Amino acid sequence: MDSTCSTGLATFSCKSTDGSTLDNTGDVAKNLVDVVKGVTVPTGLSASVISNSLINSSVGSNEGNYEPAAIFISMVILAVMLRNVRLVLLTLACFIAATGAGYAMMYPIAAAMGDVSSSTPGLMLPIALAMSIDYSLFMLSRFKLEVENGLPVIEAVIIMLQTAGQVVLVSGFTLCTCFFIMQYIPVALISSMGLGAAITVIFAVFAAFCVTPVFLLTFPGFFTSFKRFGFNLSGFGCCPCVPNDEVNMEWKPTHTLEDDHVTDLRASTRRRTSRAARVADGESIEGHTRESKWGKIGDYTMQYDWAVLLVLICVAIPFISLGFGDKGLEKSLGYLPLMKRDADETTILRNLEATFGPGPVFSMTMFVVKDTPITSAADQKQWLTTLCTNLQEVARVTNANKPGSLATFTTDVYNGASMSGGECVINQTDAASVTYNADSTSYTTTLTDSNGVATSSATKITIEYAAPWFSVDGQKWMKALRDAAYAQDNGRWYVKGTAFDQLDSADSAFDHFVGMLGLMGAAIVVILFASLRSVVICIRALFTLAWMLFITFGVGILTYQGSMFKWLGYDNMKEDSSGAMAWYAPSIALAICTGLGLDYDIFYSETVAEEWHHGHDEKQSARRALCATGNTISAAGAIMIVAFFPLLICNQPILNQVGLLLIVSVFVDCFLSTKFLIPASISLASRCSRVCCHITFWPSKQSAGLLDGTTTEMDDHDTTIGKI
Repeated sequence: MDSTCSTGLATFSCKSTDGSTLDNTGDVAKNLVDVVKGVTVPTGLSASVISNSLINSSVGSNEGNYEPAAIFISMVILAVMLRNVRLVLLTLACFIAATGAGYAMMYPIAAAMGDVSSSTPGLMLPIALAMSIDYSLFMLSRFKLEVENGLPVIEAVIIMLQTAGQVVLVSGFTLCTCFFIMQYIPVALISSMGLGAAITVIFAVFAAFCVTPVFLLTFPGFFTSFKRFGFNLSGFGCCPCVPNDEVNMEWKPTHTLEDDHVTDLRASTRRRTSRAARVADGESIEGHTRESKWGKIGDYTMQYDWAVLLVLICVAIPFISLGFGDKGLEKSLGYLPLMKRDADETTILRNLEATFGPGPVFSMTMFVVKDTPITSAADQKQWLTTLCTNLQEVARVTNANKPGSLATFTTDVYNGASMSGGECVINQTDAASVTYNADSTSYTTTLTDSNGVATSSATKITIEYAAPWFSVDGQKWMKALRDAAYAQDNGRWYVKGTAFDQLDSADSAFDHFVGMLGLMGAAIVVILFASLRSVVICIRALFTLAWMLFITFGVGILTYQGSMFKWLGYDNMKEDSSGAMAWYAPSIALAICTGLGLDYDIFYSETVAEEWHHGHDEKQSARRALCATGNTISAAGAIMIVAFFPLLICNQPILNQVGLLLIVSVFVDCFLSTKFLIPASISLASRCSRVCCHITFWPSKQSAGLLDGTTTEMDDHDTTIGKI
């Protein structure tokens, strides 16, 4: 059997290395990698079959082999924060449960939907890792603190659920809401990724509320052994469920949450377990918060609150002016951002487009419909003559309105029944050219209705324009072409093709961008007000998120539309050849950045509100909350960055772009917003207390007496979660 194949592009081997015949188009296409470069092909070549197979072979979930390293580093950071490697096993169990359940749930959904992004699994994995570790850090650090302060394990678990559990619940609900809002964008690529991410977060929350408490209560002896970071033999006996001698397991289950005994016990617990920086009995809490590094940072931030806010606002100005103002948020099209950067298929597709232009790979066609059917050759000739004149006008207007960086757009790009090689077909009489047959009516197609009655006639013209269609300038050319075609009055004009399909999807996504922001803003106000019961905090949170988003997307614009990180010489963080980020990257990253930003905001603000309800003023509450959450939020941010880092260093451009946006947003949230911007805002707002008492928490009222135990805000606020 002949061992060569021909695609019209070149003749190459269609045998595999073992001599067997290749029956998969993608495998056959791989043998093109050495023959595509420098090959000259006839005009009008169609390579759609090969290009589609190349895309399908290369597109897919791909983060490289960095996930195990990311998981290991994240677990190490968590172990250092908890100072107990045994508690890390609970986090690993939550991660496995969230990932497995998320994939198991998404599989039938993907089978039913049929149109799910191939990058969805690649996004679900780092989100499962990040949220599992994040939630475990919040909950287990609180559990460990309560146990070390002498509380029984059961009470420690209850307080863990009442405090950190509420933060996890609100955070998870917020993230899910933001991800579900991605369904507002009518593009399956984006909505499917949002759905997969939302399902992952749901199971991460379930794992935090089910797996963690169950194991802590089932094996208290094993998980409460804190000596030498858990590297000891305590709790390894034949019955690890038996508590250690130093761990108090006393509990009276006959009492309900409404019993006076439990109420008194809870009030006592509140006095002993402040949610801010807590120290040993007899040590001054105020002195401790001032002596800690976060206490000092809080003091300086609040002392110069207006200056801190001014500096932080100035930090965002360059990203707003140079990013959004100068360049603007542009978008690129095409399949290359979805394909693996170093794959053979990607190289072949790049060479195909560079050698022949996008035309042979992604066909572009104009359809022109005449509202009345053509019944004679004379009628056909007259219509084609007029149509040829229309095509010349379309070429002239398009060339005048296209960006100057693109090649001249002339009638030479047309190929169809009315025009070919830059000339009207009816004028071509040279034997070497297409000769018009005046007696034939085969140059047009007759369209019929359901009864077979002729209703109209149509013809098509392919466009073979050698230009970067998917770039920013290429999109402007496509819009100019379509506008010029639709302005013609000789029948109904349609401009179709893969490039226009993506252009319409991208425009639709960007048109819905502002609406998605509005929905997220409304959801944030509702969630925060329900959780903290403060209008002012809701407004402040919107300002904080807006500040973070301007910086995050400004960095993205200056990186992939400019040369911000060009000095690194790193392909994953340099200006994209198309001149912009892939059109789906901003929409995907927006929901995640917003959800995570609000996650850390809630964790800090909940602690501030708790301290305020304990009788402290706004500044004291903000300082004490900073001491209590500073290390935790910093560690959570480091873990998030590690979890998303594989997205940045993998060889799939779309994931690189999303990864950079997520890493920047997490850094800004964890190390700038919660450390400086929010405390300074609270401090500045407290200055207005002379006009409106406790304006930060308006319209909430402070519960006097919580410091001395005469009232128990826990009974009013945490009963539902405590029953878990």
